[in-house]
This record gives sequence, structure tokens and C-alpha cells, in this order.
Amino acid sequence: MQYTIDYLELWWACLTVAMKDRSLAFPISIVVGGLIGALFWWLATQWTKLWNKRYQVRVGLQVLCGFTLLLTIIFSVTFASSKNLEEVIKFRLQEWKKTALEDQDWAKECFCDAWDAVAKLGHEPGVRLSPSPRTDSSLRVITMSHAESKAAVSRTYATKALRRFESSSPYLASILRPATEIPKERINLSMLSWFTDHPGQSYPLEEGMNVALGMLQDQAKQEVDDVAAYIQRMSVCLFLIIQIVLFVIIALFAHQANRPASVVRS
Repeated sequence: MQYTIDYLELWWACLTVAMKDRSLAFPISIVVGGLIGALFWWLATQWTKLWNKRYQVRVGLQVLCGFTLLLTIIFSVTFASSKNLEEVIKFRLQEWKKTALEDQDWAKECFCDAWDAVAKLGHEPGVRLSPSPRTDSSLRVITMSHAESKAAVSRTYATKALRRFESSSPYLASILRPATEIPKERINLSMLSWFTDHPGQSYPLEEGMNVALGMLQDQAKQEVDDVAAYIQRMSVCLFLIIQIVLFVIIALFAHQANRPASVVRS
């Protein structure tokens, strides 16, 4: 269910960006979709003559033709708005980060996991598995005097962020296809940058999230063109499918009406 909701939200976001765009791409896509849909509507009514020259398309089938016209417009604007996918993904990633940081329960869970990771290394005398912040709320700072301790905290935060992204945005995660593990180079770069600018301070959750966010943004740049092309192909395929279904249904009705009347015997 979340997968479907994620997909629809992403689709609507692309349309929203297209509607706000000052270019004529969106209105043109509506006009083109409407013209193509109207053309196929007319072709569908003419199609009946191949099966029954006297058959007139009834109201029910006219409504069906109107519905396929509406779908054609939707597929047309979807095709045109797919170019906004990268912009939408960047915005969604920033929204995901903001929402995650506002989740205090999740932040506490991340801190506790980072504490455990450092405690298991045994480099910090004041950081032990017991007592821990899970049982003692007064423990709010993780000592990080050793390089491995810093790396453990950074890796824990970034990995937790990545797992949260995958669970909260399954469709977007399927598009970006991020690596299952955070590259060591990203961890080291983040550590070096943070502790150089903030000597003596603890490594924050937000910085760890930035590591995951940077990896997802880089992945988006690599995947978005292929995904946009896939959406365009799917739009064309779905358009053809609904038109084929429409033409088959109309042909069946026209052919059925073409049956000779039964002879009444005296």
C-alpha cells in the first residue's frame, strides 16, 4: 500500500511542478493529448463500419470513448511531466530528511544504537553497554576520542537514515536503488569535515543523515534519466493498450448487432 501511495505522490508532484512551470509544455501536452484522444474516438466510431455498416455507437460506448480520451490526456501530461522527476526527487529527499529529524523517538533510537556501537569497540572508558541511554536518560553525549569511535557513530547514523528511507519511501527507493552499505569513503569524508570544523563536539545525527542524503542524491543523478524514459515508454504503452481494448469492445458490439434476425415460423 505504501508503495502505491509513494508512486501516486511522486506522479502528482511531477504534475504539480509541470503546472507551475512557466513554459507551455504542460498546456501543450493537454492539447496534444486531447487531440489524439479525440482522433481515436472518431476512429473508433468509424471502426464499427468494418463490422456493421448500419451500427451506431450507443451512449454507453460513447462514455467509454470519453473515458479513454481522459486517460489519453493523463498519459500525455505524464509523458511531458516526467522531465521534472529529478527536481521532484531532490525535494522529496529534503522533505524526508526534515520529517526524520523531527521524529524524536527515532532520533533516540539512533543515539542508542550509536552508543552501543561505540561501547562494543571498547575504546571509550565512559561508554559501556551498561549503563546505556536506553535505561539512563541522563546519558546524552557519546565520547568519541578514538577514530574508530567516530567512524562507528557516523556509520550508525548514516545506515539508520538509509534504512528509514527504504522503509518510509519504498517506491522512491526502488527508483534510486541505493547501495545496502554506506561507502567508507563517505564516512571518512564526513568525519574529517565535521571534526575539523567542530573540534571537541559530538557527531550529530543530522550530519550522518547528510551522508545518506548525499549518496541518494548522487544516485538520483545516475538513475533519473532512465526512469524518466521508462515512464515515457509506459505512458505510450498504456495509451496503446486502452485504445486496443476500446476498439476490441466496439468491434464485439458491432459484430453482435450484425447477426441476422431469427425467422419466425408460421
